[in-house]
Amino acid sequence: MAKRPKEKSLIDLAVNGDWIFSAAITAVLGLIVFIVLPSVTNPILKPMALAFRSFGLYLVAIFGLIAVAKFLVPKKSKNQTNVHEAPRPPTHLNNTNFETAFTGVFGRPPSEQEPVLPP
Repeated sequence: MAKRPKEKSLIDLAVNGDWIFSAAITAVLGLIVFIVLPSVTNPILKPMALAFRSFGLYLVAIFGLIAVAKFLVPKKSKNQTNVHEAPRPPTHLNNTNFETAFTGVFGRPPSEQEPVLPP
């Protein structure tokens, strides 16, 4: 039998995704918790709405913290080098390679070039 791919939870998507996704989830949850649930007037559903509201506040706080953390901490790319690390000079170049390249471009090796004097 074929194995189904593991479904990711909403919290996995928020942690691994962009900060905008977490902020959008926070906004939707905040809308539900602060506007929709307090407007419930049915006497049977009112206690359930209050219970979900207290749980929803925790979810708003969690997703809000994830969004803020993802916004403040920049994502490091794989190509990004350390800013304080100086680039290393190439080790495969030597004087003969330079003279060969110079001769290929300018026609004569640098040792045979006349010096250019300022006027």
